[in-house]
Amino acid sequence: MKRSRILTVLVTVALTAGAATAVAQGNDDKPVPEPKPRAVEAAAAAHTQHVGDPVTVSAGQFRFAQVTCPAGTVPTGGGGSTSGTTVFFTDSYASGNVWLVGGKNTGTSDVTLRARVVCTVP
Repeated sequence: MKRSRILTVLVTVALTAGAATAVAQGNDDKPVPEPKPRAVEAAAAAHTQHVGDPVTVSAGQFRFAQVTCPAGTVPTGGGGSTSGTTVFFTDSYASGNVWLVGGKNTGTSDVTLRARVVCTVP
């Protein structure tokens, strides 16, 4: 069995007009292939984030907020946000094409609750 040589490779990355060029310097001085940005863009475009309408949660009350994924997409993650610090989140889950978040207002004044979802093309 032949042992592999360890090569020290120096990679220099130069950004020009939004494109990256990488050159490897070693025994063969062959250029390193450029990354395929289209694959990265396609992956990023397949995921979109959406925020639902605010729902008022009165003092001492429990409410659900929801947001729906656009047609042709499905929820793959989500959560919620609130306008105050007195909301205790109890639920956060997908149901069909909708993301639901539930919270109880443990404070003495009204706050708002919003659901947030990440939708993905299946």
